[in-house]
Amino acid sequence: VNHPTWSRMKDADLFAMLDHDPRVLGIEVYNYSGGDKKHYPWSDYWSENYWDRTLATGRQCFGFSVPDWAPERGVNILVVPEKTVEACLRAYRRGDFYFGIFGGIVSFTHISFDGRNFKAGTDKPVRFELISRRGKVAESTGTSFTYRHDKSKNIDDVYLRLKAYATDDSGEIIFSQPMMLS
Repeated sequence: VNHPTWSRMKDADLFAMLDHDPRVLGIEVYNYSGGDKKHYPWSDYWSENYWDRTLATGRQCFGFSVPDWAPERGVNILVVPEKTVEACLRAYRRGDFYFGIFGGIVSFTHISFDGRNFKAGTDKPVRFELISRRGKVAESTGTSFTYRHDKSKNIDDVYLRLKAYATDDSGEIIFSQPMMLS
């Protein structure tokens, strides 16, 4: 679903679009041209708040980053065993991708969640933030991240997703796809 912030979409309308057909995989979380304040003063690059509200309902909703009219920003990075059309399409359907602003500045080397342990790594130092329905639940800096989720204590989490900020001055931010807890 494109442009939720720019179009001032109501949550109910967004949910209806996501529920309409299983081929609707998620929403545009970042859109570089969405921040055009000259023509759309209410708009923003980000629709991360829509993403979190959607995930909080228990819906699996993948996040996407889109360049739109500015090809230098907005990337989705597929994690595929081979570069074929079939493998790429399968990666989108399974959520085997992450997204960022620029691409190529910092990358996830691995992301896993076994129902209890959330683990991730990056190729360069980052500031990790783990987000759930409760907001930011963990934070650390470095190239590896580990979080042990205690379902009995954190019953309201619903989902976990990782956000990683490059620690250099590039401005890069990369996002994992959400891990649904129910």
